Order: sequence, then C-alpha cells, then structure tokens
Amino acid sequence: MDYLKYGWEVVKKDLVPWVIFGLVLGITLSFGIGFFLMPNALRATRRAIEAGGAPGIGDLFNFDNITDDAIVMFIASIAHTIGAMLCGLGIFATLPLMHFAPYLVAEGRYDAVSAAKASVEYGKGNLVGILIHLLIFGVLVNLAVYLTCGIGGFIVAPIGLVAMDKYYLDHRDAILAAANQAQIPMKA
Repeated sequence: MDYLKYGWEVVKKDLVPWVIFGLVLGITLSFGIGFFLMPNALRATRRAIEAGGAPGIGDLFNFDNITDDAIVMFIASIAHTIGAMLCGLGIFATLPLMHFAPYLVAEGRYDAVSAAKASVEYGKGNLVGILIHLLIFGVLVNLAVYLTCGIGGFIVAPIGLVAMDKYYLDHRDAILAAANQAQIPMKA
C-alpha cells in the first residue's frame, strides 16, 4: 500500500521523536482523553510533515480548538455506536461516512457539525472505496502489530497517522467539492 510506504519514508527520518509522539498519543487514548485529542494529533502530524520533522508532544495538548474537536469526535462516536448496534454491520457504513470529519475540523475549514456533514456527503458517494481502504489498512496495521508481538505498534502508530493524512489530502478536493455542492457552510 503506497500510503504506508509514504508514511514509513516520512517517519524513518526522525524515528525516535515520531515513536515517542505515537506512544504519548496511545497513552492518552488508553485513558479516553486521546479520543478528543485526535484532531490535534492530525494537526501536529500535518505541521511536522510540512516542516520535514517530527511533531512535538506539546502540540498534542493544544486546547485552542477543543470545542469543535470534542464535538466532532463525539458525533463520530455516536454514529459508530449506532452503527455497531445495528447487528454490528452498520459500522461498515459509519466508518467511511465519518472518516474525514476529524481531518476537516483539524484544518479549521468547518465547525464540528459541518465537518461531519461534509464527511458524510463525500462518504455517501464513495462508501465502498473508503471502506475497502480502511479495511486493508486495518488488516495491514494489525498484522504488523501481531507479527511483531506488539512491538510494531510503536512504529505503526506514527506511520498510520502520516499515511492517513496523505490519504485525506488525496481526497480533500473531492470532499470540499461534495460539501460545496451540498451547500455545507465553511467557517467564516
């Protein structure tokens, strides 16, 4: 998968700081707060890629946009919970529908509700393609973790952040076009 290859090329240049960033993100995720920090992780990842370095740990704890960050992640979690309650099969619809919402909030283009709407709007027309990508990505990441007895998780986390950012950027223009066509308002 080209996105994972790209992720590795970016991360290997500053492997230790990227691994530390991924580890701190993983620790925050295990305590639940990391879920709401995901847009910050996406912002920090993008800035690091653009600067040609690794993200700073402090970037993960920037609470300037915490309202939209928390709301979009809450909306996504409610959607995924409802999807999972539908015999577990609904999650295969909610994952691709809500996948890009945190990225849109992280860029600051939309408020939380509009970001969720824009993600759903694009996801409706690309449900199968996004789902296949997410499933393949998930299988490869899990294989890397399981085949290395968990050690691969330290490296896979930052590679995954970079790879998924690239995936978003490759789809951004189409996402914005779908949102524009649906007349979803951007932030002023």
